[in-house]
Parts: sequence; structure tokens; C-alpha cells
Amino acid sequence: MKDAYWFKHDSNAKDDPKCVLLIEQLGLEGYGIYWVLVETLRDQPDYRYPLALIPALARRYNTSAQKLEAVIRGYQLFESDDEQFFFSPSLLQRMEEYDSKREQARLAGKKSAEVRKKQALISDRSTSVQRPLSDRSTIREDKSRYIYAQKFVEFYGAYPKKRAKQDAMKAWMKLKPDEELFEKIMTGLSRWAKSTDWLRDDGQFIPYPATWLNGRRWEDEVTGEVKPKKYVN
Repeated sequence: MKDAYWFKHDSNAKDDPKCVLLIEQLGLEGYGIYWVLVETLRDQPDYRYPLALIPALARRYNTSAQKLEAVIRGYQLFESDDEQFFFSPSLLQRMEEYDSKREQARLAGKKSAEVRKKQALISDRSTSVQRPLSDRSTIREDKSRYIYAQKFVEFYGAYPKKRAKQDAMKAWMKLKPDEELFEKIMTGLSRWAKSTDWLRDDGQFIPYPATWLNGRRWEDEVTGEVKPKKYVN
């Protein structure tokens, strides 16, 4: 389990003059209250605890709020921020050192991971140079599929009826259009998009993109193409 709640504890803390006076006046109960308060502070994100919650803390640990406040205010073991939060200067100092070391360890681990990642990348590149032809063929095929997929995104974005995208993608990958075929498809799509068949009834008669591709409809003659009007001065 990670040491999320660990903090440094001197074995001779009981011999500190402040703690000696605490034990002398409140007994070991007072010393126990002191450590309950320190451990409670350690659990807080900023190592401070609201004074307003002292009564609730007392009920939790079966003691009185008066005893807790006596330990907090009477022995210079704790200090307060504007009477809103109390804290332990000693704990703050210890945790500042601990948090600093932990942050340094985190940064060192991150840097080490980046170095390992770079080394792995270099090793992978070195290995790729020696890959057999079959592997290189696979790489080229993957690259081609990526290019086809990019072109499909452009086609599907321009197609006026976006339905059954997966079927359209399958039809597209079956065609494997090169640059020349891609231009023909997009040109045909542009012509069909202006046709009266596709424009009437809010595009009701526009086929699904997969159907249009499988039927090679970009090769069909477009009837009733809407052409821009010419104006004569």
C-alpha cells in the first residue's frame, strides 16, 4: 500500500519540554490527544484543520472539546490561522521536506520513463530497417488503408445523405480508389448533388452512400442537372 498517510515521527517526542509539560498537567490522555490531533492534520490536504470542527472531532474520539482546545492552545505545540484553522509548525516542516522529496522522485520517474520511451522508439526504428519484405509490405498496406480512410472522410462529408456509414466504408475500401478514381468519384458526386432527382422532395430519392458506391453511380449519366442561371444585361 502506498505511503499516502506516512509522516516522520521522532521516537523521543515525549521528552520535548512542551510534551513533558503536557504530560505533567494532562497525563498520558493529553499526550494521546496530541497525537490524535497531529495524525488528523496529516490527513488533511493542506495539513490544517478547522477549529470549528473541534467538537465533532472530540465526539469521534470519545473525549471533550475542552480537552482538545487545551492541548491546541496551551502548550505551544500548535498554532492557528486567524482563529479559523490550527496546524503544527513541526508537521508542516516535516511534510514540506517529504513532499519535496516525493515530487523530485515523481519528476525523476517521469524523466526516466521518457528516456525509456525514446530508447524503445530508437530500437523500434533500428529493428524496422531489418524487417523482412513481408513486414514492409504490411506497413505499406497499413499506410494505404490510412490514405483510403482519409479520402473516405472527405467523400462521406460531401455526400448529402449520411446513412449506414459502416456499409459505406466497406464499399469504399472495396474500391480502394487511387487519386484518379477519387477525383472521378467526387466529380460525379458533385454532378449528382445538383440533379433534380436528388434535390426534389428534400432529398428523398438520394440513395444510401454504400448503394451509390457499389453501383458505381458516379459513372451514370445525370439527368435533369440543375445548372446555374445565366443573366443577360
